[in-house]
Amino acid sequence: MSDPLLAVRREGEVAHMTMRDPRRHNALSERMMDEMIAALSDLRHEPGQPRVLVLSGAGPDFCVGGDLVEFDELIHEDPSGAGIVRLGRKAARLFAELSASDMVTIARIQGRWVGAGVALAAACHLRVASEDSLGSLPELALRLPLAWGGGMHQLVAEIGQSKVRQLMLTQESITAELALQMGIVHRVVPSALLDQSVERWARKIVRGGRQATTTSLELLKRPVDVGIDAVLMAAAIAARQHHVEPPRAGRGSTG
Repeated sequence: MSDPLLAVRREGEVAHMTMRDPRRHNALSERMMDEMIAALSDLRHEPGQPRVLVLSGAGPDFCVGGDLVEFDELIHEDPSGAGIVRLGRKAARLFAELSASDMVTIARIQGRWVGAGVALAAACHLRVASEDSLGSLPELALRLPLAWGGGMHQLVAEIGQSKVRQLMLTQESITAELALQMGIVHRVVPSALLDQSVERWARKIVRGGRQATTTSLELLKRPVDVGIDAVLMAAAIAARQHHVEPPRAGRGSTG
């Protein structure tokens, strides 16, 4: 039996999920995505679900996107493209599960992150990149649409249509500086400080209330759909846990 392509470990309230297929630069093969989806399900159903999930890639690169060797094999087996569609649906599920997770997800980015690898990072709530990282959206040069797994929509939701259009059509390299300027990443640090920066954010998140964090993330995803009663109830529960007076409707609030 082949070794797993994914390593998952838990350190208290923080889980680490590491893609470990450096030979293929952590490409999102079908097997890799199956293992990631299964790992997310396992973490979600653990007693005392972790508060934070750190997603990283072993070796020099974070993730070079879809596995082009696998694409070629699938097209050779079935020229109709059914296999590619199947992979795309799995990618869409993976991105959706990351972005909708109750765990705060942090992408730890080093080296290259390409195509669907950029979308994978964009599906995470927070993104920290090393200053020598380099991203790209080369799909058009490969005569592929920027559509696999809903990657384009994931990026548009994070940074806006205009910026995605620029990167898609010009195919310019996404340096760490440009990624920070465009809001694709939230912080850029020297390679030696990458783990330290991720750990510092994870500790801060864990110190916050679980219910307050979850409700706040829900508000960001669908602010119109979340009723004020649900928000006030979550605030009241959190306040009771910390023995402070809960906010009342019609009075000042913090946001």
